[in-house]
Amino acid sequence: MKHLITLPILLCLLCSCATPVHVEELAAGSQERALVVWRLDNLCKLTGLRRVGPIAGCQKRTDAAGPTFHCRAFLEYHREPVRYHIHLDGDKRVTSYAPANMTLSASHRSDTLRGGKRMALLTAVKRANATLGLGCFGNPIMQKTGDHYVVTFLSMPEHMLKEAKRTRIDPYISFLVTESGKVFGVIRGK
Repeated sequence: MKHLITLPILLCLLCSCATPVHVEELAAGSQERALVVWRLDNLCKLTGLRRVGPIAGCQKRTDAAGPTFHCRAFLEYHREPVRYHIHLDGDKRVTSYAPANMTLSASHRSDTLRGGKRMALLTAVKRANATLGLGCFGNPIMQKTGDHYVVTFLSMPEHMLKEAKRTRIDPYISFLVTESGKVFGVIRGK
């Protein structure tokens, strides 16, 4: 009986400690929005993607960890405009970008790709990541998925994995690469 009483109290405490997230739309002429647009245009130059039209839904989200930025834009991929979700950190550096309908399952963590294509994919990912500066640890896991490749790394050193699993942080970062070596997306976690 004692446990039944303490559980609601514990839940109330946990809910009251949750940090609210403040969300604001970035104004069209603001410096923050201009820097986000500049970062996205540089990403397009780096990857060979092309922005088609204006950036939509550019939001600044602030919580206890600090601000992050979330935008939507149409980028040309495979000669067609595709709606992308782009995420940037508090310094407005791109941390992930991918087609809005793109999802990965845990099965993308099987290393099934062999042969000479591995080196070409690794070169493309290293070239893109030299500018993005995302933390990639361990050996890459590579596989072909449909008409593209997925190159996955750990996003943290192995000694931090136990803590990541305990706190339910997905410790993977996946680069989506075309047959021609264009890195058309980066997905953190699943």
